Amino acid sequence: MYGYFAAVISPLFFPSGDPLVSLMLTFIVFGVGFIMRPLGGFVFGHYADKLGRRKVLVITVLLMGIGTALIGCVPTYAQIGIAAPVILAVLRLVQGISTGGEWSSCMSFLSEYGTPYNRGFIVSWSKFGVAGGLLMGSVTGAVMTAPMAVEKE
Repeated sequence: MYGYFAAVISPLFFPSGDPLVSLMLTFIVFGVGFIMRPLGGFVFGHYADKLGRRKVLVITVLLMGIGTALIGCVPTYAQIGIAAPVILAVLRLVQGISTGGEWSSCMSFLSEYGTPYNRGFIVSWSKFGVAGGLLMGSVTGAVMTAPMAVEKE
């Protein structure tokens, strides 16, 4: 959703004289989450081996949900100044770390429940879930922005 609403987020969290600079800063913060994914896989993968994949999977899903919900609650730059983009970046870091841990734990968890005959099929549902989530996110973004695009008479 962050990526779909980058044009809305950029002036609210990264105001500048140039809209392109604001948009680029928004995408830099978006990319910060992707940088943290390997670290999340490394950290949570270690704990998944020690504590169990189910426990770590629950932790990473909760961490992702909390990070996402808090992004929706962050005040804008006009309200709290430079703290707004900093908080946004920190929450994107949280999302990135949890995604890295969630992805590796999920794949391992699913493969352990599969038999040699259906393991690939069962693990493929993880990727299907990601694609389905992206599709639902884009539909939600389109539905939410469609009324804004209607030109008023």
